[in-house]
Amino acid sequence: MGDWSTLPGDLLLAVFDRLHSSVDRLRFRSVCSTWRGAATPPPIPPIRYPILPNSVSSDAGWGFCVSKRIIYSLLPPCNSLPWIFKLERHRHRMRLLDPLCGSSSPIAPRPPDFPKLFTFLDRNIRELSEEYALKYINPVAESRGNLYSEKVAVLNNSAGGFILVTIDVSGKLVVYRSGDREWEVMAHFPSPYDDVILRSCDKFYAVDHTGRTVAFDGADAKVTEVAESIGGGDKKYLVEREGGELLLVDKYLMGGMSEELEWFVAEKAFEFEVWRLDEREGRWVEVSDLGNGAVLVGDNSTFWASTEECGRRNCIVFRDAFGGGTAAEEGVVRVFDLESGVIEEEAIGALFWPPPHWISAALPDQVQNTTPIKTT
Repeated sequence: MGDWSTLPGDLLLAVFDRLHSSVDRLRFRSVCSTWRGAATPPPIPPIRYPILPNSVSSDAGWGFCVSKRIIYSLLPPCNSLPWIFKLERHRHRMRLLDPLCGSSSPIAPRPPDFPKLFTFLDRNIRELSEEYALKYINPVAESRGNLYSEKVAVLNNSAGGFILVTIDVSGKLVVYRSGDREWEVMAHFPSPYDDVILRSCDKFYAVDHTGRTVAFDGADAKVTEVAESIGGGDKKYLVEREGGELLLVDKYLMGGMSEELEWFVAEKAFEFEVWRLDEREGRWVEVSDLGNGAVLVGDNSTFWASTEECGRRNCIVFRDAFGGGTAAEEGVVRVFDLESGVIEEEAIGALFWPPPHWISAALPDQVQNTTPIKTT
C-alpha cells in the first residue's frame, strides 16, 4: 500500500474542499501533519457587523457578531434512541446548547457522570445541520446577547469572501456582503418574510408569511419568485431534505388563556402541513408522507434527520415554547404525526436532554484527539 502522506497538496485540497461536514473535516485534518497542512482553514469572519435596518437602536457604536453552531446526532451502540445536541464555539471551548432553542445559554446542570472531554474521531456521529445567529454587541455593558430570533444564512466562497442574509424586525430581507459598510434591503413583497435558508446549490431561498417563495444568489438585491402563495398557517419554515428537495413546513397556532396568568394570551401549535417545491411547475405541492425521516423545527434552524439519526419517521419534532403556562409546559418537545394529524402529548425531550445512559460508557474521558465541551 502506498504512503498516503505523500499525496500532492493540490489533490488533498481538492478532497478537503468536497467535505462539507465539520466532522469529516476534523477527521481529515487528524490523519497526519501533511493532511492537516493541506487543509485550508475556514475564513475568519469579521468581529463586528453594522446595526441592522429598522433596529431598536441607531447607536453606531453598537453592532452584531455572527455565532456558528453545529447540530449533531450521536448514534447509540445499542437499540435505543440517538442523542441530538448542538455545539457552539465560545472562546477556546465548546458549549453544549439546546438543539431547538435559539438561546446561546449552555445547558445545565450536567449529569455527574457526563464526560468532560470526548472524541468525534471514532464515534458514530452525524452532522445534521449548521446554523448561524446574529448576536448583539453592547460595548457599554460589555455583554453579548441575542437580539433577533431570526437566523442568518451564510455563504462563504473559496476566495475568502462571504454573504450574509437575514430578516430584519420589519420582515424585510437584508443582505451584507464582505466589504460592505452597511446592510442592503432586498426587493420584497407586502407580506413579511418568515424564513431564509442557504441550499446546497449555494443559492438562498426565502419564504414570506403567505408561502410566496423567492430565490437569489446574494450578489445583488434582485430576487426571483419560484413559488406562489399557499395561504395557510401562522409560521412557515424552509428545510432542505436529504437529496436536495426543498420542503416548506407550515405551523398553525392557537391562542389560549394561561391558568396562572389569566390576562396572558399564549400561543400553542396544534397542526402542521408539509409542502415540497415543484421547481419545474413553480408551485408548492402538499406532502402526506415524509418517508424514512422527520423534520425538526428549531428557532435558528429547521433541519432534516433520517429515522436512524432521530429515532422518528414521517413527523415534525418541535418545541411548544409558549409562555404563561405551568413550568412543566414551558418548552416541551412534542411530535406531530403527519399520517394521523395528531400531536403526541408525551414529551420526547430525552432525545435532547438529559443525555441517554449510554453516553458515559460510549464517550470515555480521553485526552488525545478530543473536543472539550463546556456545559456549565
